[in-house]
This record gives sequence, structure tokens and C-alpha cells, in this order.
Amino acid sequence: MPASPAQLNHARPSSAQIGATARRRMFFLPLPLLLALALLFTGAAACGSKTSTTSSGSNGTSSSTGSGSGSSSGSSGTQSGSTASGSTSASCTTVGSKSVPKTRVLADLGISAGAFHRYIYKPIKSGSFTGATKTKKVVTLVKGAVAAGAIAHFLGNAIDNARSDATLCKYVPNMTQIKTKLTAMGSQLRGGNTSQVDSTNSSFTDLQHQTGFTPNDNATVPGVG
Repeated sequence: MPASPAQLNHARPSSAQIGATARRRMFFLPLPLLLALALLFTGAAACGSKTSTTSSGSNGTSSSTGSGSGSSSGSSGTQSGSTASGSTSASCTTVGSKSVPKTRVLADLGISAGAFHRYIYKPIKSGSFTGATKTKKVVTLVKGAVAAGAIAHFLGNAIDNARSDATLCKYVPNMTQIKTKLTAMGSQLRGGNTSQVDSTNSSFTDLQHQTGFTPNDNATVPGVG
């Protein structure tokens, strides 16, 4: 005789009974299987930790590379500084190539400055030149033009000798500037242009303070008188 629905429901296990049975079976799993499961979960956790550490290390490497770039920049700055320092002493590279007493160089500078004052600066800047006749002005300017060329040539020799002195060599650019002005002054004075006389006198005065030479007021230029 078939079982009634009530009997079938009574025979079917409830959800609570099924859960209890499953928990009892889990507690009775073989020990090797439990160890294998434990190792599996432990390995997965360690792998995740290693991946995180590697990523962090990579970021650290990138940061270190940035620091290296800074070091490279510092090296470039040092190299640039060395180059600038080398160019500062460029005018003194021939020191010691000749043996010329410093007193001789200073004497040559004094003669150059004295001749400039005697034949160019004083005659042109004096009151008598302003009120002089045209003919007398022309004579004064022609004499000054001839003297300017001679003084520039003499100053060139002084410049060559100054390069051999460790103290005076650094003023060679200043001397060269005066020589350039005197060279141009020759044609300027012949044309009646006296605009560079004052600036040339100021350059001689600055050079005197820098080197310590004494202008020779008795300096003469052959052929000028």
C-alpha cells in the first residue's frame, strides 16, 4: 500500500538535520586532506603578499631613478662651473713664456700714458685750443693723430710683455681696449673729431689705479716734437 503524503513528509529529513550531518562529516575529514587544504590557503596568502611587495619595490626603484637624474644634473653644473673658471684665466695662458721684469712693463705703460697726455689730451683740452685759429687747431690735431699711432704701437709692445707677468696679465684686455681707441683716434683727429679723447684718458686713469704705473710726463714721440 503506497505511503500517504503525511508519511512521506515525516520520512524526509529536515534542513536542520541535513546541516548537522554535513558538519559532522566535515569534522571527520581525513587529516592529510585537512593539511593539504591549510597549505593551499597559506600559499595563496603568501603569493598575494609577494605581489604587493614587488609592486612597492618597483615604485621605490622609480623614485631612486629620479634621484639619479638629480645627481646627473649636479654633475653638469660642476662641469659648467669648471669651464667658466677656465675661461677666466684665458688671458694669462702665456705666463712664463718670456722673462720680462714687471718694472719694465710698468715703465712702458707710464711712457704710453705720459705721451698721450703731452701730445693729445693736454693740447686739445686746454683753453688755448678752443680759442686758437683754424690753422693752429689743424696743426694740433695732426700732431695728436701722429702721436696716437706711435703710442698705440708702443703700447702693443707693453701688452706683449705684460702677458708674461702673473699679476699684469689679467689687465691685458684693458690695455688692448686703450690700444684700439688710440688706433681709431689717428683718423678721427685728422677729421677734427675729438670725442674719444676723454674716454681714452679715463681708461688710462683706471689702468693706472689697477697696475700702479706712474705716467711719464717727459715722454716724447720721435718726429712730433
